[in-house]
Amino acid sequence: MVRRWRRRRQVTQRARLADDARNAVWLMAAVVADAERARAEVPAGVAACLHVWRSWASRLAEWANGGEPE
Repeated sequence: MVRRWRRRRQVTQRARLADDARNAVWLMAAVVADAERARAEVPAGVAACLHVWRSWASRLAEWANGGEPE
C-alpha cells in the first residue's frame, strides 16, 4: 500500500516538474517574441538559454512518462 502511494506520488511529482519546465519554456519564448516585436535587443545568450530549456523540458517530459534520464 505504501509502495503504491510512493510510486503514485513520484509519478505526480515527475509530471508536475515536466509541466512546470514546459510552462517556463512557453513563457520565456513569449517574452523573447515580445522583445523581438518591440525591436529590443535579445542577447545571443538568451536565445541559447531558451534552446537549453526546451531541450531539458523535452527530456523531463520523456522521463516523466517512464523513460530514463540520460
